[in-house]
Amino acid sequence: MPKLGKQTIAQTFKFDCDRFLRFQLSSDTEKKTLGIEEFALGKVRPGVQLMQEAGNKWEIDKYNDLILGFGKDNVKYIEEEKIDPILGVKKFKVIKDLKDILNLENPPKAIIEAEFKILESVSIELKLACDKFDIEPSRAIPDIIWIKPHEKESPLILEEGDLEPEYELHIIDVKMASEASLKHFTEVTFYALALDAFLRDNNLIARYRVSAKGLVWPGSHDINEFKNIVRKFQANNELNPVVKALEETLIPVPYEVYEIHIKRFFKERLIPVLEKSPKDAAWHISAKCQLCQYLTYCQGEAKRDDQLCKIPWLNSSQANLIRSEGILNTSDLRQNILQNTPAWEKIKSVNYQLRADESGIEARCNSLEDGVPYILSERVSHLMPKWSDMSIFLTLHFDPGSGITFAIGAKKVYFKPGRSQGEPPISVEKIFIIDKVEQFSPATERNRLIELINLLESWLNEVNDDNNIIAAQHRANTGRDNAFGKSNVHFFFWSKIEVKQFLRMVERHMDHPDVVAKVEIITRLFPPDNTLPLDLDMYKSQPGTVVKDVVKYLVALPISYDYTLLETANKFFPKSKPDGSLFQFYFAYGFWTPLNDQIPFERAYELWKDNVFLKHSQNLGGLHYTRDEIYEGLRRSVKTYLEALQNIVMRLRDNCKNQLVLHKPPFYLGALVKSHLPQVSKNLLVFNKLNILTQEIENLHQVSLPIDEKEARFVAIRGLINKSLEYSKEIEGFRDNNVSLRNSTIYAFEFSINSRDAKLKEGEFLCCLTNEDFPANIYTFWYTAIGLKFEEALSLLNERNINQADRKVKKTIAEILSVTILKLNTISNPPYVLLEIPNYNLDMFNFAIKERIIDLDKPMVLDSSFKDFESKDIEKILRDISNKAPRNKR
Repeated sequence: MPKLGKQTIAQTFKFDCDRFLRFQLSSDTEKKTLGIEEFALGKVRPGVQLMQEAGNKWEIDKYNDLILGFGKDNVKYIEEEKIDPILGVKKFKVIKDLKDILNLENPPKAIIEAEFKILESVSIELKLACDKFDIEPSRAIPDIIWIKPHEKESPLILEEGDLEPEYELHIIDVKMASEASLKHFTEVTFYALALDAFLRDNNLIARYRVSAKGLVWPGSHDINEFKNIVRKFQANNELNPVVKALEETLIPVPYEVYEIHIKRFFKERLIPVLEKSPKDAAWHISAKCQLCQYLTYCQGEAKRDDQLCKIPWLNSSQANLIRSEGILNTSDLRQNILQNTPAWEKIKSVNYQLRADESGIEARCNSLEDGVPYILSERVSHLMPKWSDMSIFLTLHFDPGSGITFAIGAKKVYFKPGRSQGEPPISVEKIFIIDKVEQFSPATERNRLIELINLLESWLNEVNDDNNIIAAQHRANTGRDNAFGKSNVHFFFWSKIEVKQFLRMVERHMDHPDVVAKVEIITRLFPPDNTLPLDLDMYKSQPGTVVKDVVKYLVALPISYDYTLLETANKFFPKSKPDGSLFQFYFAYGFWTPLNDQIPFERAYELWKDNVFLKHSQNLGGLHYTRDEIYEGLRRSVKTYLEALQNIVMRLRDNCKNQLVLHKPPFYLGALVKSHLPQVSKNLLVFNKLNILTQEIENLHQVSLPIDEKEARFVAIRGLINKSLEYSKEIEGFRDNNVSLRNSTIYAFEFSINSRDAKLKEGEFLCCLTNEDFPANIYTFWYTAIGLKFEEALSLLNERNINQADRKVKKTIAEILSVTILKLNTISNPPYVLLEIPNYNLDMFNFAIKERIIDLDKPMVLDSSFKDFESKDIEKILRDISNKAPRNKR
């Protein structure tokens, strides 16, 4: 009889897959008919058991921390008599008499691994499913039930008529995971609902209620962390140091959110899924399927039937919407987009994301069908420069349980100033393997981090010194310095998860005495999440690029589901060998998993535990790897990652050069400008500037989008200037009601119905009007947009009798074509907007018309532009406050 337990429910949420749920609850006959018996058992990757053992050891260690903190007499538990030979500690037995324990006059403060039956009364639908489909709930064994005297206002799982209890019960799920996930939250919430049903069924409801604050005890790189927190509170003379330590350590589960999901699972998902045959249950392959045991089975079906899920980043709800219009596979979708059929038009009208990414989806369909890459030439990216004199490639691989990094790769490629033509760049590569971790102590990781920081600092100092030499030469030759001949620096990561791990590793060690003196250069470039940037100029120039995001936006590849590093390098115009075949990157078996860019963490555990499970291929007799071979396999894999990443960056620069528009100034490691403001004021000032920079970068990205994407993302309005008599009367009527506008230049701008939901509002004066086919960015100088040099532009302005030509020559397109929205009418048909040309800018706007920078008779687009009006004022106010604040007298 199939059993429904917390794992199946949690994994269903994790994979968001009806098929997974239906397969798990299939009968033996159904599994045999489908041919999924081997998948249902779950094929364990060699070495994964080492992480499972480490997880069990972690749980036991936390149990012992709790027992030590509360005292043995205050915790109910049963230890095994003998030490487990694998874990090296005594395991805990399951407690069967939970009801009896809760009936004690003075219950314990905690119960470890208490078992209770999951009652069908958890949900009416669960009972119906059990009766109708011959399934049963499995038994519940929460890691810890924490028993606390009930506090007023503490949230509980209540039903109408429930009275205030004497005690509240908290479910604690102990996980050796550095971050709590959706899976953990759903498990805790399900157990909380099940425990509530158990209390009601056993007449324990008068004394006990289940807290609506379930908790996750997360993993940590420091096994002694909880003990140290307890000692900290003891030193501060806290009344309940263990309780305080738990409150600081445990992660609360947002019960009110996940309760809805769990109840909806029973009410809306369980029975409808069970009513379908296993083959008919909904499914969709995406990156989150990487650990699903049925992935190989589904991939075979997707390939055979050309399923829509093959299209990368198309989610399941979007695929279902497309299918609802009779478009069932990628070939059908390609034709519908190409012909812009009524079905596709309807789909776009319902889902703005599909409308916004229409060109990307079409290109991915084309690439999958034709088997070649496609470049989305209408798009540009502000995430990556078209050139960097020093490129630094970084890759990091880590254990998701402890969060400890086990492999790091760094590579420098430097085109040094003054090199001879054709001379190859200086290339240096360094690989760090964290091969020993004692009880998850991060000491070895810290040592490798220090080595990495020293290496990066030496590379950055090299560029800084070269630029200082060039600056001195400039000053000696001309008396002035400029950017000519100087070098810039840019970092490259493949995925966001690597950037996050890099920041997490820096943050973990940045206060350690051996690191604190070295870490400034890294925190200036990559400030950790809880640290404000120290160097806003570096932040603005975006020191690094997540290359996968650039590939995703500019390129379509013949790759299904998701773009992994290895597949991208092998499909994105790979190099040819002398014999005409294509060069391919590859990893050895055991050092790669599908839909994943991380080296499998079990290889690290094999090093750390000195217990290798991975075997060579059968033609070598199926021999186990040696520890040295695992180490060398990691080193080779990291080297391959670096080479593949560098290759992808080179291919982007070869094929998308004009689409990479991030500007990189010369790199300097100048001393930070010290401020005499109080620390609070400094933080406020940096936070404000950071907010401004973020808005500026976001706006820069928005105005660079293709016009169709701008409109679909509601960041612009597209239309035509209308000079008809009807609008002339509308404008005159508007002038009559607004005396200040009597002499203003006003245009009526009719726009597309699809632009009605644009975020632009009446009164906005930071807007820019350009033609749809305007080739330049609105933040470029106006003269560069029309191919003039500075001196030529200044001469032209003087020739046209433009006042203050020396100042106006330095204006951008956004400034000379700025307009103000006076009236926005989205209800009329067609909708329209009245635009005022500011009097102070009228001469430059008319100049732009005469010089054909803008053509009022052609299709136009109205963008929101950006200008920082507040940073200087806020800084002045903070300095004034600081200067007027009373000084402490000595």
